[in-house]
Amino acid sequence: MKEIIDSLRWKDGFIDVVITDQDKNVLMLVQMDKESFAKTLETGFIHYFSPVKFKPWKKGNSSGHTQKVLNIKVDCDNDALLISVKPSGGACHKGYHGCFYRKLNGKHWENSEKPEFDPRLIYPEFIFKG
Repeated sequence: MKEIIDSLRWKDGFIDVVITDQDKNVLMLVQMDKESFAKTLETGFIHYFSPVKFKPWKKGNSSGHTQKVLNIKVDCDNDALLISVKPSGGACHKGYHGCFYRKLNGKHWENSEKPEFDPRLIYPEFIFKG
């Protein structure tokens, strides 16, 4: 595992990761540090680096919406990952399947999908705005 981790080009200790579901829908753009990537490799479930908590965390710890790793790809420069997952629920903390649920319509953003769950029931510590 160390060889795989060391083969990546970490920028300031992080690597960008695009998360897709099994249908190739982009769910999230996140960052991992070496510890969260190692935990992902060890467990087969996605772990991210939380910029709020300043530490790695397993996706789904609060919500139960885990992401099982299906495959991991690296780009040609070894500085970005593409990870395909099987999600057990919505990926976005605002209740949507993925974080890219808004599209540009003229001069404003509009929702392009419906939420899968009510985030206030899972994440009461967040204050949600539009």
